[in-house]
Amino acid sequence: MFPVNAQVTYENFLTESSENFKNKSFNGYSTFFDFSREEVRRGWWEYAKKFGNPINMKTYYQVKVSSAYTDGNVDLMLYSKTEASDGGVSFFLGIEESDFNNQLKNLLVDFKKEFYIKKILERIEAAQKEAAKQSDDYRSTFLSDERGVILNSLSKIIRSVDSLRNEIKEVITN
Repeated sequence: MFPVNAQVTYENFLTESSENFKNKSFNGYSTFFDFSREEVRRGWWEYAKKFGNPINMKTYYQVKVSSAYTDGNVDLMLYSKTEASDGGVSFFLGIEESDFNNQLKNLLVDFKKEFYIKKILERIEAAQKEAAKQSDDYRSTFLSDERGVILNSLSKIIRSVDSLRNEIKEVITN
């Protein structure tokens, strides 16, 4: 039986904050994720590889962004840190150059949206696999009572997928 999805809460709420890396304070933004620290770290690593070179510094990440992406003549260095907190993870993204704070904010919002959408799509895929399995069970069952139970289960899966699609719409519009 496929469990009805446990809804995650996407909020594009960011707070200005600062963190210390290499005995230096960096200004940036923090946000909250409803996922484990390792999932967020892995998600950031995959996302950052699209535009830079992430370097794992054990307790935080540095992402070197080539000047080719910034239309400048100097490479930029982003700093990120994930810390477990109640029911999820706090994620910080900072930069040395305060001239790029607006772009940094947009980058963090984009990462968060992409991360949540990817996780919701994974849940939709799992629901679709369960629906395919239930459909096979329905075809192989001849008893009407069992078919009724399977149809009820399929209806729950369909409602769950519809709910997940609505979650994606909410993430996109926020």
